[in-house]
Amino acid sequence: MRSNLFERLLFRARLYANTPIIQCSPPRTGSTLLWNILRIGYPRKRVLKTHGLNDLPRPMIRFPPIVMSVRNPLDMISSSILRYRTAPSRENVCKQIKEIDERGIWDTLKYKDEANVLILKYEEFSNDFDHAFSRIEAFLRATIRDDRKETIRRTFSLAAVEKKSLALGSFQKFDVEDQIHGNHISEFRGARNYYHQVLEEAEIEIIRSHYRQIFEAFDYDLKCSAIRP
Repeated sequence: MRSNLFERLLFRARLYANTPIIQCSPPRTGSTLLWNILRIGYPRKRVLKTHGLNDLPRPMIRFPPIVMSVRNPLDMISSSILRYRTAPSRENVCKQIKEIDERGIWDTLKYKDEANVLILKYEEFSNDFDHAFSRIEAFLRATIRDDRKETIRRTFSLAAVEKKSLALGSFQKFDVEDQIHGNHISEFRGARNYYHQVLEEAEIEIIRSHYRQIFEAFDYDLKCSAIRP
């Protein structure tokens, strides 16, 4: 007769074997790129994309590998405003903060020290596929084939995504296969610290105050201002 311990271990092994890779990030932090890297890099695995872990049952958070991303909150909010082609203002900043608060930003803080969670910084991987590949491969302990890496580089280069995004038009339109949206790439093309070109000092202070814990936890500069570099 099998012992209860054996049954629990067997159940745990099956759970690990059958669980998906979860890609969970707040909007405008490179989540679509990471999801495409995972689904193409590991085609035999199921990859779930979400902007929040709250709706998942606890075992779906504790056991499967979770790949997350963060970004300087000032650039994240600026990008979120620009995708809707709205003018920067106190009202629009607060509106975007509310949306992003409801879509995973605080999960990065809550789960950042969990063993089954990898958090990548947008500034380090968005223009460096090799950085993303190496971090993901080490985390999952599984390599991505070279031909799949080449497909990812070719299909999701900034130029390729920008071309597809322009053809789609508005952000409300998207490709169902790769989830690239219209207006996915702003005129600043994902540059670091471009919030200087978008936000005023009062708007920066709202974001800086609201996301102080995110700035501190992920080593973003809290002394930033609207002074153009």
